[in-house]
Amino acid sequence: MLHKSVLSFRVPVKPTKADDYWLNLLYVISLIASIYNSLPLELRIVLIMLISTSWIINIKHNRAISINHLEIELRNGNQWSLRENDGRQLNARLMPSTVNTPSIVFLHLDLGSAGKRYLMIRRNQLEQEAFRQLRVALKTTTAAK
Repeated sequence: MLHKSVLSFRVPVKPTKADDYWLNLLYVISLIASIYNSLPLELRIVLIMLISTSWIINIKHNRAISINHLEIELRNGNQWSLRENDGRQLNARLMPSTVNTPSIVFLHLDLGSAGKRYLMIRRNQLEQEAFRQLRVALKTTTAAK
């Protein structure tokens, strides 16, 4: 009897609370640096407006993607696929530029005519066992050149 092995990982796109904390801290530091630098007042005002606008856009964007997710599947040890929130399933080929570290995975997928997708998957985005399985799958899967 032939048994197909399927690994499936559901990867949330939503930033974690830690991401929000560090990003907000960087915005505050940028604003403080813009206020206390030695540039002319007009340039400081423009910098403050640009940083503030970027911060507001980022906050709205993070709220808009709060329910999105991706599902990555590995079938038979070498067939990758990507399913998006809208139900589209795309066959993918693992690119050799994929990076696999103990705390983060930079997954580079070639989706053929649909382009390429670059995903950053942090250890805290998946359950511990799922992240371990993803790392092992990446180590045992050879990327096509």
